[in-house]
Amino acid sequence: MSGLRYDSQKPQTANNVDTPPPYDYESSYQPRKNELVSVIENERLRRKIRQQMDNMVTAIDSIAEARFWNDLPQTDYLSHAQFYLDSAHVFKDAVQRLKEMGKVLQSRKPEHVELYTILSRLSDDELDLMLYASYTKV
Repeated sequence: MSGLRYDSQKPQTANNVDTPPPYDYESSYQPRKNELVSVIENERLRRKIRQQMDNMVTAIDSIAEARFWNDLPQTDYLSHAQFYLDSAHVFKDAVQRLKEMGKVLQSRKPEHVELYTILSRLSDDELDLMLYASYTKV
């Protein structure tokens, strides 16, 4: 048998059951420290993905404005093929970022909406400072 054992001899009484710690009313109105870190990290990840998406918009705009395929002779299939493959790569990356952003936003808890709103107003440096402070005792 495995290393797990069931001891049927031990009676289940109130003395054998761990009692939950007393409820802390003061901290119940604020997210726990690990939840706060999670919220801040989520906001940092959202900003990172948003920056990547902003960079991709530039690439997508250049593809949309390109008249590359009209300027080449119809027989230059290799250049056309390379342009389309490069465009597909940009769009594939854009779809990946959109999926990542959706997952990041989907993972947010509704009870922390106000906290996300406040964090969204902070600069990147202020957000980093909050994250650092949340990891250390102040």
